[in-house]
Amino acid sequence: MDKRNQRSLIYAMALLILCITGAIFVFVFTSINELSLSKFHDRSYVLYSDKGNVLAYTLSSDTSALRFKTTKDEVSKLYINMLIANEDKRFYSHFGVDPFSIVRAAFYNFRNQNVGSGASTLAMQVAKRLTGHKRTYINKVKEMVQAIYLTLKYKRDGILTLYLTLSPFGGNIEGVKAASLTWFNHLPNTLTPSEAALLTALPRAPEHIRPDKNPKSALYYKNEVLKLANRAFIITKEQLNLSLKEELPHKRFTIRQNALTFGNYVFNLKKSNTKTDFKELDILHTDDKEIFSSLDDTVQDELNLIAAKFEQNSDPNYVLSAIVLDVKSHTIKGVLGSSSNKKTTVCLPFRLRSPGSSLKPFAYAFAMEKGMLHPNTILHDNQNLYGTWSPNNFSRKFCGNISAKKALTYSLNIPALEVLNLVGANSFSKKFNLNEQLLKFRNNKSDLSIVLGSGIINLYNLARLYAMLNEDGLMHEFTYKNKSDINLQKYRLLTKDSARAVFEILKETPRPYLYPEQKLISYKTGTAYEFTDALAIGSLNNLTVAVSISSPYNIKGNTHYTGYDSASPYLFEILSKSKTEKLYKEDLNSPLLNTAPPTALKELNLTNQSHALNHEKKLEITFPTNGQTVSPDSHGKVYIKTKGQTGELIITVNNEQFEQHYFEPKSEGFYSITVIDEAGQTDTTKIKVEFR
Repeated sequence: MDKRNQRSLIYAMALLILCITGAIFVFVFTSINELSLSKFHDRSYVLYSDKGNVLAYTLSSDTSALRFKTTKDEVSKLYINMLIANEDKRFYSHFGVDPFSIVRAAFYNFRNQNVGSGASTLAMQVAKRLTGHKRTYINKVKEMVQAIYLTLKYKRDGILTLYLTLSPFGGNIEGVKAASLTWFNHLPNTLTPSEAALLTALPRAPEHIRPDKNPKSALYYKNEVLKLANRAFIITKEQLNLSLKEELPHKRFTIRQNALTFGNYVFNLKKSNTKTDFKELDILHTDDKEIFSSLDDTVQDELNLIAAKFEQNSDPNYVLSAIVLDVKSHTIKGVLGSSSNKKTTVCLPFRLRSPGSSLKPFAYAFAMEKGMLHPNTILHDNQNLYGTWSPNNFSRKFCGNISAKKALTYSLNIPALEVLNLVGANSFSKKFNLNEQLLKFRNNKSDLSIVLGSGIINLYNLARLYAMLNEDGLMHEFTYKNKSDINLQKYRLLTKDSARAVFEILKETPRPYLYPEQKLISYKTGTAYEFTDALAIGSLNNLTVAVSISSPYNIKGNTHYTGYDSASPYLFEILSKSKTEKLYKEDLNSPLLNTAPPTALKELNLTNQSHALNHEKKLEITFPTNGQTVSPDSHGKVYIKTKGQTGELIITVNNEQFEQHYFEPKSEGFYSITVIDEAGQTDTTKIKVEFR
C-alpha cells in the first residue's frame, strides 16, 4: 500500500473514530438531558408533627399520587438491607451500573430470546421513573448512562432518597413512606420482616402484587424476598418462619389528616414563597415540601375529639376552631382550623374576626400602666352615664359603683368604656399596633367601641396577647416550625406589673359550670355582635389556648353561642386534659399587686377627665328619630342627621361603622343607629326600615 493510500486510511479511521466519539457524546448528552426531576419536585406537600407523624398532606401535582419524600434515615435498616439484597446487592461498590448483572442478564436474555432479565440497579430504576422509558434495549443503555450520571451527582444516599420517594406500590401509592402508611397504617421506621419484604417486592409489578387485589401473588413474592433475606443472613430462621405465617393487609388504610385545614394553610404559604430552580436541588437536604412542625400529636388528637363532640349537636352555620400556644418554647402546639371541613376549609385561627369583648383586659392593663387605674379603683356601671347609647351590659343590668377588678371579671361594658375613654381610644390602638399590625378597624377609624368588638383581629394574635399577659407583658412571635434556630420577634407591650395584675384578675372570672374547681386558669370570654363569634381565651401554666365558635360566612343560625356558655367549656376541657409545665415568675413589688389602691385612685373621678363621659348631653340624632319607620330614598339610602356634636362623628349601624352620614340597608327590618363625637358624646336611635 502506497503512502497516499495509507494516509487516506488513517484519515478515514480518524474520521470514523471522531464520528463514533461524537455519536457517543451525543447519545450520552441526550440521555442525560432526558432526565427530569419534575416527578420528584411534583411530590406531595406533607405536614409532620413534632414526633414525625403525618398530620396533613396533598396529592402530587402531576398525577394525584400519594408521593411523600422519604430518606433512608426514615425507614428501617431491615428494609434497606432486604431491598439491596434483592434489587442491587453490589449497590455500594459500583457507580450506578453493575457489570456482573449485565453479563448475567445478557446471557439469560440471549438464551431465552426475550428481555426477561433487566440487570437494573437501583439507580437505573430511578432513571426509568424519572424518564418513563419503555422496556427496550436502547432505553436500557440510556438508563445505564443516566444511572452513572445520577450516582456521580447525587451519591448513593441521593439515589436511595429518589428510589424511596418515587417507586410505585400500587394504585396511586408512590414511595415507601406513603406505602407503609397506606398498607400498614404506620411509618416505615418500624417495619416487620414480613412488611419489609412486601414493600421490597411490590415495585417489581405493583398492580400484579397488590395484596388487596392479588393476595396469592403478593404472598408468593413476599415469601421469596423473605427466603432470600434469610439466605443473606438478614433475618434468622425463626424470623423467617414467623414472617411466612404473617397475614397480608387486605385493604388500604386512609392516611389520617389530624390538621388538614392548618396543613392547607401552611402549604399555601409554602407555595407562595417557593422560588427554586428544581433542576439543581440538593436531594438530601431540600425540604421545600416537607413541613416539620411543632404540633403535638396528643394535643392535636384532643382538639379533633372536641371538634367531633361539638359537631354532634352544632348549628349547621357554625364551626369550632382553636389554637394552642406554648409560652416556654414559643411554639404552636395545636391548631383546629375548622371542626367541619364540609362547612368550611378555611383555617379560621388565621382569619380576621370580631374579638367581641375579649380586648377589655388590655384597656384595663394600659390604664394601670399609665398610673390611671388600680384593680380596686371604683368605676361606675351606670345607665345614665351614656344616656341612650347601645350597647348595654350583656345582662341588660347595671351594678352601680364597682371595683375595676370585678367590672373586668364580670365583663361589664360601661366600666370598660369608661376606662378606655380614660386612656384614649387612639392611644390604645396605637399601642396595640406600634410594633406590628395586630388590630384592624372598620373604615380605618378607632373609637371606644373597639373594646366591645368593633375591630377585627385573628385568633392567633388574640392568643398571643393573652400569652403576653402570662409572660408579664412580653409579646412574642410563635412558630409552627420544629426548629431551634429560628429568630423569633419579641418586644415589651406592657409593664410587668400591669400585665401581672390583669392576669391575676382574670383568674377570678366565673368558672364554667362543669369546672367549678379549676381555679388556676386565667381567662376571658367574648361574644361578637349578633353572635357571629363566641370566644374564650386563657392560660394555665405554660399553655395559652384560644377557642372560637364562629359563623365563617356570618350567616345567622338558630343557636346563640356565647363566649361564657358555649366556648369556655371547650377552653377548660383543652387546658384540663393537656400536659402543662409550671412557669417560673419573679416576685413583683408593685402597688398594682397590693389590695388597697393609692388614695388618688380610690375612685375614678370623671369630672377631672378632659373627655368626661358624663358631661351635659348635647349630641342628638334628629333624623331618623327613635321608633320611627323609614324607607330608603330612590338611591337606596337612609340619611342620618344630627346636632350638637363636637368634632367629627363616628356612625355605626348595627355595629358596622360608616364614614358617610347615610347607610344603605340590604333588607327590611330593625336597625340600631349610634353616633359618637370626639368629646365622647353619644346618641342612639332604633328604627324600622320598610322598602316601598
